Amino acid sequence: MRTSRTDKQHRNDRNTERNSTMKMKHMVIPHTAGTRVPLFNNGQLDIIPIGVGSMLAKKHFNTSFLIVKGGTHILVDCGRTAPEALAAMGLDLGDISTVLITHKHDDHVGGLGSLATHNRYVGMPFMKKPKLTLIAAKEFAGELWQRSLEGTLSENERAEDGSGLGINDWFTVVDPLKILGEGVTAGPDDRDTYEIDYCGIHIRMMRTMHVPSQAKSWKDSAWSTGLMIDGRVFISGDTRLDMPLINEYVEKAELTFHDVAFFNDPVHAPLSELAKLPDQMKRKIELVHYGDKFAEYGVRDFAGYAVQGATYRFEE
Repeated sequence: MRTSRTDKQHRNDRNTERNSTMKMKHMVIPHTAGTRVPLFNNGQLDIIPIGVGSMLAKKHFNTSFLIVKGGTHILVDCGRTAPEALAAMGLDLGDISTVLITHKHDDHVGGLGSLATHNRYVGMPFMKKPKLTLIAAKEFAGELWQRSLEGTLSENERAEDGSGLGINDWFTVVDPLKILGEGVTAGPDDRDTYEIDYCGIHIRMMRTMHVPSQAKSWKDSAWSTGLMIDGRVFISGDTRLDMPLINEYVEKAELTFHDVAFFNDPVHAPLSELAKLPDQMKRKIELVHYGDKFAEYGVRDFAGYAVQGATYRFEE
């Protein structure tokens, strides 16, 4: 597991501090190395950041989350380090049945081909598993296939007419309902927003402003989304500092996992800018997608750096 002694000391101190405060609306349960993270519980909402690192991080896995509630789980993002991250949680590729991809950068989708290949050629024939479920708006599903997955997965088999495999051969694609934005009732900033109730987990997906660096708003940005889970936990996804997004969701959430960069990154949220947020907001923000030199940057005003592998538990 990618970690360091400094990181262990840092997170142990923070877990003790967080779990002792009476104002806390959730508890943080550290992962014990060598144990298996359960993909079921008694109905509470568990958010498990199996990776908290940036694209180039070496001390942590690429940022990715497991959402667990009752008998349902969703893997949010499956970057190139996801197979290793799952193994560190005591899990195998064959344990995952549902995935949601926020955008198509390699550190968020680079492991999805391995997950899909394992399911089709191991899980389905030998474990009697169904196709993987992919939660993806129709506006994004085709783009994800054509620009990220087709070259890896389309030519594994061929039909009698010579055509290759398509996205529906690998996944059962579940299209969330568009509730705000173009073609429907406009939102606070006309932001395209989608919702789905998936087996007891309510997910709101909203477009974010990430890339290209020349984009002036989410409207002229490539597809990327943040997530609001059960109206309680906000996951920003990769995004620049986006005050309409922050005001709409960080304010309402019990806890936020927010993207951060330690320099004036044109496509991520700089720590120097996040530090200007009101204190009551910062106290609810766990920082993710951080680089290896995170220990050099003080975040005392924030909830902290999200702890890789820990279970953030929100009781009913």
